[in-house]
Amino acid sequence: MRRIWITPDTKLLRVGGRPPRVTLGLIALQATIFLLYVFAAGPSWVRQHLAVSAAATFGRGELWQPLTAVWLHLNARTLLLDLGVLWLLGAPMERWWGERRFAACYLASGVGGLTAAAVLGLSRPSTLVCGATGGTLALLLAGAVVYGEHLVLWGQHTLGLRVRPTALIVGGAVLLLALVDRAWLDLTAAAVGAAIGASFLHPIARWAPGLRRRLRRRARPALRSVGRRNDAPPHGPN
Repeated sequence: MRRIWITPDTKLLRVGGRPPRVTLGLIALQATIFLLYVFAAGPSWVRQHLAVSAAATFGRGELWQPLTAVWLHLNARTLLLDLGVLWLLGAPMERWWGERRFAACYLASGVGGLTAAAVLGLSRPSTLVCGATGGTLALLLAGAVVYGEHLVLWGQHTLGLRVRPTALIVGGAVLLLALVDRAWLDLTAAAVGAAIGASFLHPIARWAPGLRRRLRRRARPALRSVGRRNDAPPHGPN
């Protein structure tokens, strides 16, 4: 069994439990729509008018499709992935960003990724794309940047996982599966969504060496998270 040494300076990220209201609302909405779709035996009009396809989005002028397709999932695999990441990382990111910025990042990443998929899909106008993969990749990237060196804490147990490598592995696996399946539109939605999510993080301030030193000098030790609140994001770079 791998031993993890916990010191007073160790930063922990508590996952699981009851999420805050925006995260809970997003989870409930996507799960409810999927259950309604399944119990209705997958009506064809849902796929034709609510999922993204270049033929309908641009050919028939149904420009609302990138917005409605964020909430729609046609299979359980993508639903479980999106809801799992949202449940685990949505709560800490919502607490850090606040409700409005968190919701704006998630929706902009999801809708922006599906819009890019619709544009690329002009070469294959009948292909359907849906799901919140863009928002999922944005959350994984945000978690990797903000909570990079935090250890994952599940209840009272430390899993021995750090957020950054775990989030990057999961995100890379999503992109790799889309690449293996040659699901180019899904890959586009995920990649563009991650790029939009990065714009909410100001990543250049995190990685530029000069700014990193400046942030470290300005960080106040009294504000560092300890005890029960050490799932809060660091005030300087990891």
